[in-house]
Order: sequence, then C-alpha cells, then structure tokens
Amino acid sequence: EFGKQYHRPGPGVYVINFLIRIMPKVGPLSVFRLHLPGPEDEKLYLNSMQTTVTKYDNDLDRLRAERGPVQKLGLPDLDYDTGKPTHLGEYPLADRSYRRLLIAVTQPKAPAATPPVRESLIAFYAPLAVPHRRHMARLLHMRGDRRLRDTQRRLVILKDEAPAMENASRGRAAAKPAAAPGQ
Repeated sequence: EFGKQYHRPGPGVYVINFLIRIMPKVGPLSVFRLHLPGPEDEKLYLNSMQTTVTKYDNDLDRLRAERGPVQKLGLPDLDYDTGKPTHLGEYPLADRSYRRLLIAVTQPKAPAATPPVRESLIAFYAPLAVPHRRHMARLLHMRGDRRLRDTQRRLVILKDEAPAMENASRGRAAAKPAAAPGQ
C-alpha cells in the first residue's frame, strides 16, 4: 500500500524551490537558514536516548524475571510522539488506526475481538457518549455524520459481542458431557 499514491511535484514547486535557494537568508527568510544543533541540544538528545534505552532494558529485565506460562509486559497505551495517553482526537493517524481496527473486528465474518482489544476500543471511543455530535465528528476527522453513525453502530456491535461470547463459552462448558468415573 505504501507509496502507491505518490504524485510528482508540479513546476511551481521547482520555481519556489529555486527562488528560496537564491534569495539571501535574512529577514523573513532567515527561517530557511540551516541551524546546527548546539551543545545543549545534543545533551538533550543524548539524555532522551539514554532514558529510552534504560526504560527498554528495565522492561526486558522485568520480562525475563517473570517465569510462567504467560509472560506479560505491561506497556501503557501512550502516544510516543507526546508521551501522553492516547485518546480520541489527539492524533489523526491514531484515530484512523483505531477506526480501521474497529472496522476489522466488527466485520460480519471476522473472529471475535479479544477482551483487551475490545476494552481498548471501547475506552478509546468513550468520548462519543458526549452529546456534542459536531465536536465529536471534528475529533474523529469525519466528513459529515455518516462516519460518526457508522462508528457508533460498530461500537454497539462490539459491545454486544462481549455478552454473546461469554454466553457461548458458558454454553460450551455446560454442553460438555461429564467424564465417567475411571476414565
């Protein structure tokens, strides 16, 4: 999928590029001057990289220390650009990714979503319960009410899926015949 929608720049882009290159970088055009990072910027970058490596090492050590059938590494659902928890309307690409996931798990022939995925989707779309529809449509980067209604419809399907799965698993457990003694 990636790279299939590339369009070559038109002649206007090349003309503007040429003009910016030949004009002196003073006054309003000084923003186009190359600014090398200073010692303070380098120190900030190195500190952030060291923090990242340290956290990664700690997480790996914690994962190695857990012994058992299932090893879990509790990673928080954070927007790695901002370091803040992901929420609806914060980042358009995240909104689109959550929408794609919601569509994928609510397709008619799709397997049921796992409880953590279902909980994450429901928590992400929790602000849709707010009655300000125009505000929510803007947050969802939706064109008109069509996508908003479709998202709400899919959330209902997702929420209804949970009790159905629990009932089905209980039904399977009740339907299993008891093993005869000595078998």
